[in-house]
Amino acid sequence: MAQDTTRLLVLPFLQQWDASSSRLSIRLLLIPRDSFIEPHATNNPTSPAFFPNVTFKFKIHVSTGLRDYPVLGTGEVVQSITLENRASYATVFSKLATTFGNVINKNPSADKRARNANPGRIAVRKHLPVSYRDAVRYTPDGSDLFSTDETYSCSMKKVEPKRFYKPPEKPFAPSWGELIASILRIPDFAALAGFIRTCDIEIPASDIKEGAYVWFELENETATTIAISDSARMRTFAARILPLNASSSLFSATLFAVEKTATIVPLDTVLKETDDYFDGWAKAVHGMQPTNGTYLTERPNNDRPSKDIGIRLGWDDEQVTIWADRLIDPMKQQYDDFPFGVRGYRVDVREAGTVPWYSLSRAEGSFGISEAPLGTVTSELGVEVHPVKSLLGVDDKKEYWLPMYFVNWTQSSLVGIDETASLILGRPRDTRQTANRGSTDPALQLRYGRTYQFRVRLMDQTGGGPLLGSASSTLGPSPSPTVAFARWIKPLALVLVGQMPSLRDEPGADNSIQVQRFELKRPPLTYPAIVYTGYPNALEELKTQAEAIAQLPDDPTLSVTEPNLPDPDADRVEITVLIQTAPQDPLAKDGPYMELYTTTRAFPSDVKASISFGVEWRDMADIRTPPVPWNAAATTGPLLLPTARTIRLRINALCRDEPNPDKPYFGADDVRRGPQLMIPLRKNPASEANLFVANPPSYTITGFFLQPQLDTTSRLAEAIGIRSIDTKLRALPGKRVVFACSSSLLHLVGPDRGSLSFTSHSDLALRWIVVIRLNLLRDWSWDGFPLDGVQVQRDGKFLVSVAPVQALNEDALSGLPDRSKSHIVIVDVIEPRLNAEGKPIEINLDYTVITTFSGLSAPTSDPPIALHIRLPVTTAPTQVPQLASVGLAMSPYVRDANYSSTSPRKKVLWLEFASPIGDDFTRYVARVLKSAPDPLLIVRRSAPNNTFMAASFIDTAFGAPGAPDSEAPEPPIPLDPELIRRIVPDQSTDFAGSDAMQQLIPTSSPLHWGLPLPAGITEASVELFGFWTYEFRVGRADDTWCTAQARYGPPLRVTGIQHPAPQLACSMNRNHVRISVSAPFAKPIVSGKISVGYEPSTEIWFLLYAQAAQIDGGTEKRNILVGRVKGVATRSRKFAHFEANAEFVRKDVNVVLGMYGLKTNTSLSAMAVELFGQQDKVTDPLGGDLGRQRILRTSCLVPVPAMC
Repeated sequence: MAQDTTRLLVLPFLQQWDASSSRLSIRLLLIPRDSFIEPHATNNPTSPAFFPNVTFKFKIHVSTGLRDYPVLGTGEVVQSITLENRASYATVFSKLATTFGNVINKNPSADKRARNANPGRIAVRKHLPVSYRDAVRYTPDGSDLFSTDETYSCSMKKVEPKRFYKPPEKPFAPSWGELIASILRIPDFAALAGFIRTCDIEIPASDIKEGAYVWFELENETATTIAISDSARMRTFAARILPLNASSSLFSATLFAVEKTATIVPLDTVLKETDDYFDGWAKAVHGMQPTNGTYLTERPNNDRPSKDIGIRLGWDDEQVTIWADRLIDPMKQQYDDFPFGVRGYRVDVREAGTVPWYSLSRAEGSFGISEAPLGTVTSELGVEVHPVKSLLGVDDKKEYWLPMYFVNWTQSSLVGIDETASLILGRPRDTRQTANRGSTDPALQLRYGRTYQFRVRLMDQTGGGPLLGSASSTLGPSPSPTVAFARWIKPLALVLVGQMPSLRDEPGADNSIQVQRFELKRPPLTYPAIVYTGYPNALEELKTQAEAIAQLPDDPTLSVTEPNLPDPDADRVEITVLIQTAPQDPLAKDGPYMELYTTTRAFPSDVKASISFGVEWRDMADIRTPPVPWNAAATTGPLLLPTARTIRLRINALCRDEPNPDKPYFGADDVRRGPQLMIPLRKNPASEANLFVANPPSYTITGFFLQPQLDTTSRLAEAIGIRSIDTKLRALPGKRVVFACSSSLLHLVGPDRGSLSFTSHSDLALRWIVVIRLNLLRDWSWDGFPLDGVQVQRDGKFLVSVAPVQALNEDALSGLPDRSKSHIVIVDVIEPRLNAEGKPIEINLDYTVITTFSGLSAPTSDPPIALHIRLPVTTAPTQVPQLASVGLAMSPYVRDANYSSTSPRKKVLWLEFASPIGDDFTRYVARVLKSAPDPLLIVRRSAPNNTFMAASFIDTAFGAPGAPDSEAPEPPIPLDPELIRRIVPDQSTDFAGSDAMQQLIPTSSPLHWGLPLPAGITEASVELFGFWTYEFRVGRADDTWCTAQARYGPPLRVTGIQHPAPQLACSMNRNHVRISVSAPFAKPIVSGKISVGYEPSTEIWFLLYAQAAQIDGGTEKRNILVGRVKGVATRSRKFAHFEANAEFVRKDVNVVLGMYGLKTNTSLSAMAVELFGQQDKVTDPLGGDLGRQRILRTSCLVPVPAMC
């Protein structure tokens, strides 16, 4: 494009209309371009054509009405003015040429905005905060320049990777335009340099009644002097005047280019903006005070700010963004003919309810070039608002952002250098003579608990605009809002005087801290928050501290803190006593610590004075039932603390109560509470008496012997009062159990020691499981034990150690937890023991429970716990009985002196075993498995053919009672299965299982043993007529203590055993004619009852003997058989059973006696003999056929009674 030949820009800015004098005040901005400065500045500084030497003469044109756009040469020339030059103009340019002449860029780019065909958009965006949206009742219009979400926050924090690029170094080479722009930032400096001129114009009120445009055109004389022509032109701009009826302040937000022809058409947006801001006041002022420390986002959180940045202010966010976007976006070239008239903003403030306004745009100091001051600042400066890109972002996105709020008011001026803050905060001090320092009225004080009102005045490019004394505008949705200023800064941590106690995290460390008293100072409060509290002479004291810090040597080892003063709002401390417990405990609210009680202590009224309090330690078993109640309400006196616990004192500074709820001093209640100062404490107890519950020995130690089962673990758990899951032992809900186990048993203890797992159920079977249970009478916070605090010894040797740890599982926390005690369960395993000969023996165990405590000095405590338990034999004999032979053993034969009678003989079945028993602690034992009647006793002759028939056939033929069921199952040995055998201390021998079998009768021979009659059977019992099935074993002797399952060895089953038959009874009677004898037949047992439905299958013979003296002449007598007769079976009418009856005729007996030479009165005796029936019949079984028929039983020799 063609080179810009403009040499001078003339921009008029309206200031004031005085209706009484029809006077319009204007500040005229003259901007010379490079061709108006060079080459005069360096080669001919006295040239009349050089800008500072020119006496400008202008004709002031006024175009009445707002319908027609101004054109050069048109309108009414209402006045001609001459702007005389001053010596200061040349002085400034001389200084500029002298200082920068060698580095000035004399060929700058005419327009740094891209002018190619497709420049691409560069957008300026802004986040509209809630305070603005509320002030204007914002409704989105679809513009992409504004956001209300987290876009701004994310953009400011976004970091994208980018290839490293190091830009080339650029030498400092300002252009004349850049130097002029820098000077224009200080209106006094710009006026001293001649860029800003002021003038008053008299305009008839009628000319501006309907509005007008006013602009300046050079007189020909001046145009000729400075060579303004068609080829080197001057651009002038018009100010738009709205219809005026009264005096008022005026402002030119936009100017309008005036050309020779009416080729420029003003944009509607420009006209609207010019009219809206014609009064020079912001229309939508808003503000807020940050309530958290995240300034880039409005997302609510409880992270209170650590530094008070005062009150954040913004205004007209949408309009300011549109103006900034218009200035930077190359796609907005249509606005180039409408220069932006707003250079900055001036913020005023006053306390709500008061009259005077205070400017926050005042500055003091000088201005000049380099170090040479040229003048002093007398006018207000302005706040400039500029878009930025993220300092973190490295992307190439053509996007800029205006800040969320434009200024933060912290009591100081918003312009210039805040020397007070720089000194206090340790910033490098600006020692330049031309530095400008912010200035505010001392009467203006920013204090917590007060409400402030704000307004914003626009400042044009000449520094003009509404004055501080101007009446506030009432136009717009929020021209002068109020903002309540409250304290959102929490107090800092308290200052502990003296060394902070510490606890060593080492096993066995002696962490008993002997602290008796603590001293605390108020928390420090730094600048500027300390000023906002109204602390007297805060700034002076902070400056004194800052100056002292500045004098310190530059030593990195020195600990230097920011200048601070005691927080006057913190009037007391809150002390919370925290007790360490398991992190899993729901009562743990502060990490692994739970609150015991909370109390307060007040600071003295002197803010620089400290507070002190003591501590008093108490030994106790349960912190919930202390010997002296915790007095949380006490505000004086020592703190009561429990021993043998890890304690933290959480100390917070508390600010005073809200002084005026209607005008809150504190932003929220949580702001009154400072961060916690944690002081760790612990003291070992003096006494730990009654450490364990005094349970009976039967609870404390128990031995269990379990048989192999699929639920062995659950049986053990049920026996000791806990629960199980598969092979794992767990506590009952609400109970805390700490497990330990002997290394002899494969196991796994949980990390919290709250569970004990075995590898399998079988590991618990067929061995003694000794369980020691201790109830630790201390609450869960007690930590007086080291890791091996409870040591268990067995028979004087170390077995296992255990102690509760600060961990809990869900079992302890289920239901209603019992926090007053912990249950310690120790499991030991004992294998069956043998004596020197390899034989099982009883086991005697002695356990000792020894406690040790943390720390170097042990407290007084209970003596070690001694436990004793005796365990029975659990190994069954292994010897299997083997029979060699059997027989009958009878008592000696006994008769009377006359040999007329004999005594019954005791008969016992004897057994001969193949080998003797293995040791002195065992015996041969037996038990009856079943019995059956002798089949020879339950057959009878058939009537037709006089043959024998089996009972079953007889039953079928005649309907008689049936024989016993010989196939009935044999009963198992009646032993307690002892799925779990429980043994307690001092338990006596219980002879478990000894009644399940009968011990055989020992004899003098180790191989021969007598078989006693079955239980309930006597020598006369009719059951002896049957056969018996026996089981023989080797069993423990009764004086040996063993379990029932260990009582007997493997069995030997023997069938067909028959005990000696019951003694046969022979009865008789006599008279002179005959001797009558009788005897009962054997009565078999059928189906458990004496059979009465069978005829006798045996025979009974009676023998009659006579007593005769021996021929040797001795006194002994012998019996001579004088007769025998077979009894006749007859049924007893009284007892319904059969008996044999027979008679010996006296005459026949006498004949026989005579044959033997015996007298008829010789004494006689009789006896009965019962014989088995048989197919092979004999006629004289007791005579000539003796031995051919089996004898069942015989009676004793019974004397025949004498005749009277």
